[in-house]
Amino acid sequence: MAAVGYSLGQFLGKWMSRTKRTVLTSLLVLVALIGSAAVTVFYIQQKELEQVPALINSGNAARDQSKAAQSRGDFKATRDFLIEARTAFDQALKIDPDNEDAKKGSDDVSTRFSQALLAEHDYQQRSTREKRFKERLEEVRNLFQQAQDDYKKGALLETSHLALARALNMLDLLLDEEESNANALSLKARIALHFAQRALAEKEIAFAELLY
Repeated sequence: MAAVGYSLGQFLGKWMSRTKRTVLTSLLVLVALIGSAAVTVFYIQQKELEQVPALINSGNAARDQSKAAQSRGDFKATRDFLIEARTAFDQALKIDPDNEDAKKGSDDVSTRFSQALLAEHDYQQRSTREKRFKERLEEVRNLFQQAQDDYKKGALLETSHLALARALNMLDLLLDEEESNANALSLKARIALHFAQRALAEKEIAFAELLY
């Protein structure tokens, strides 16, 4: 008996006719699974989108707190709040990349963070200068006091005069930095007056006239 030959189309047709119910059931299950997955993804996306307004509000609140912290000179808190705000805005953008409020908030926070770092640097530099100025001014006060004590104890006039001259020179250098510093100007006037009075008392008229 000769073997019967089938084309590929005939073979698939016969296979489908024998397994029609199973194939249809499998297709229905597959469609149901795909539909369920799509619904699940859509639900998750919607739930995430619902979080965006809250994230933006959180970013705005943290940004406002950073402004308050910066106004009172708390630079660490300013940085922390700005980082918190940037995180909230970026999370919102991951969910909704086209959200304009989140974009504006993120850009504004980036600008404020740079400004805060610059303000902190300037403050530290200014604080360092002020500290050094106060220390040097205190050194001049001590030098002046020592010169007065030496004078009262009958120390050599030349030694005392040199100490006062050094004090005045240091004050001139300080006033080059802050020419209107009231403490430095007051101390210089006291030293110069004391210097002149001593010169007059010791008959050093020419030297006193030079100072005046």
